[in-house]
Order: sequence, then structure tokens, then C-alpha cells
Amino acid sequence: MWSPYLTWLVIFMVIPTIVLILLRFKQLWPYRSVILVTVIAALLVGLPWDYFAAKTKIWGWNEQCCSLPTISGLPLEEFLFITLAGIFISALTITIKQVLNKKGG
Repeated sequence: MWSPYLTWLVIFMVIPTIVLILLRFKQLWPYRSVILVTVIAALLVGLPWDYFAAKTKIWGWNEQCCSLPTISGLPLEEFLFITLAGIFISALTITIKQVLNKKGG
């Protein structure tokens, strides 16, 4: 079953992340440990925050939004979002820095 959240993740996180990595693989490979640490940090901060926010009803997810199983009340899509966001944002930041350095910025 395909959910709106999963569709959003594919369009706005999976595809851009794959494209960026394919285009800049050689330049990003030396930074793989930085990207991994970023993902771990994002999960360590993001998951407790999401858990707290969901338990205190700051936000939540309904059944129509998410189709994957939940872990401690958090949909698996949220785990994917935090992971993909960490990969994409760190890879994009590294890429921008490299491009600016080449231009003398």
C-alpha cells in the first residue's frame, strides 16, 4: 500500500538524494563518515523530539497519511524522512561548499 507520506518522501527526498549522489559521488565519497555521523545525530535528536511531540499531541500522523508499520507510535516513514534528510542536507552542504571554493567564494 502506498501512502501520501511515502509519495512525498520519494518525490522530495529519495529522488533528489539519489540524483545528487550520482552526480557528485566522487566528491562526496571522502565525506561518507561525515554524512553517517550527520544521519546518526539527526536520528538521535529527531526521533526523541518526534516521540515527544506525538505523545503530547503537538503533531501526529493518521492512518491515511502513513502505510508502513509504526515503532513506538512513530511511523516508519518518519524514520526514513530523518535518515534521508540527514543524507541529503549534508551532501548538499558539502557540494555547495565545494562549488563555492572552486569559484573563490
